[in-house]
Amino acid sequence: QTAEIRSPISGVVIDRKTGDSDRKVEPGDRIRDSLSGFASGTVLMKVAQLDRLFFDVEINEMDAPRVHRGQACEVKVDALPGRSFRGRLARISPSGTPGKKGIFVFPTEVALQELDESLRPGMTARARIVVDLCEGCVKLPLMRLFTETCSGKKVSAVYVAAAAGKAPERRVLTTQSNDGEFVGIRDGLKEGDKVVQRPEGR
Repeated sequence: QTAEIRSPISGVVIDRKTGDSDRKVEPGDRIRDSLSGFASGTVLMKVAQLDRLFFDVEINEMDAPRVHRGQACEVKVDALPGRSFRGRLARISPSGTPGKKGIFVFPTEVALQELDESLRPGMTARARIVVDLCEGCVKLPLMRLFTETCSGKKVSAVYVAAAAGKAPERRVLTTQSNDGEFVGIRDGLKEGDKVVQRPEGR
């Protein structure tokens, strides 16, 4: 006697393994209905809807206050070097979980907005989330910036190379947000300025 098994969704069969094992269901095997008892049923195959792709990322607790659902991001897949895809944050966990080095992370789901036949479930991907835009800003390595107190207020400043024979010029900057590596400079620097190390004793 044969039985017809229908999938509750339309999609593509991506796996025929039995549960988490490497074994496939073979003719003659006894299968279990999930409705026949308290135990889960036998997994015959896995079906995926490839017209909607998501992947999971972890947001560092220091960055969590700056991200929100619907935020745009750039997705890069390790197996497809040189290419990037548009995505958006679809879901952010309201609670964090312990991550590496004791830092809490927030599990986040990214929905891809661009689909491609070369994308496959299980591929490793990374997301670069746009948390702020700084139009017309100059990008400066964060390590070149120093903070000092001026008239009772903390300001960000750098030293810029001057003409030959002259001491470097100190400039106070108006900064934008940073990504932990670079900072956006809204005022105080222009493209082409050469930032130098802070002179000793200053």
